Parts: sequence; structure tokens; C-alpha cells
Amino acid sequence: MFQGVEGNHMPRQEHQRCRTIRLQIEITGRYIWGGAILFAHWEDWNLLDGSYFCFISLSTIGFGDIVPGDKIYHGHGLELSFIFCSMYLMLGMAMIAMCFNLMQEEVIAKMRTLMRIIRYIFRCER
Repeated sequence: MFQGVEGNHMPRQEHQRCRTIRLQIEITGRYIWGGAILFAHWEDWNLLDGSYFCFISLSTIGFGDIVPGDKIYHGHGLELSFIFCSMYLMLGMAMIAMCFNLMQEEVIAKMRTLMRIIRYIFRCER
């Protein structure tokens, strides 16, 4: 089942799964960090508040304790920031849902592999 020169290397498929999960976490983290920088700049928040808002909003928890738009804009800036904020949140929710779904599939595949290994070790027939 596990092949390698020394017998302790991960197979290529398993290595690919680990890279996929790592990439999904990195993409999600960068998306949240990018939004945190943008909202911190627009709303005069610090980066912690910006990242907190992005994480809470994108994970659909939405406590409402920090909301964009508290800083009063006059003129054209309010509409533009509202449109961008809405687009950021909609695209981000779709992206995070996709990443969670892909991670869920990877975890299920790992659990199935683990069950096959356990059955092989104990020689259980199903």
C-alpha cells in the first residue's frame, strides 16, 4: 500500500492531497488577510479588527459587533465601498464553501484509507 525507497515515504496521491489541503488553507488565509488590510484601511480599523470582521462575516457567523460603514463617507465613496464589500463577501463565502467542501472530501478519503488499513491489519472482511 505504501511504497517508497525506505518504506516511510508517502505515496504520490497522499502527498498530492496534503498539498491540496495546504493550498486551500493558504488561499482562504490570504483572502481573509487581503480583506483585513482593505477594511483596516477603509474603516480606520487595526488589522486584528479587519481580520476578525472578515473571518466572522465569511464564516457566516456575523455577530454584528463590527460593521463596515461606521466611518461616515460623503458622496460617491459610500456606494462604491458598499458594492465592493458586498462583492467581497459574496465571492468569499462561495470560495470558502468550496474550500470546505474540498477539505471535507479529502478528510472522507483519508478516513476510508484508514479504514482499509485497519481492516487489513485485523484482516476483517466486510
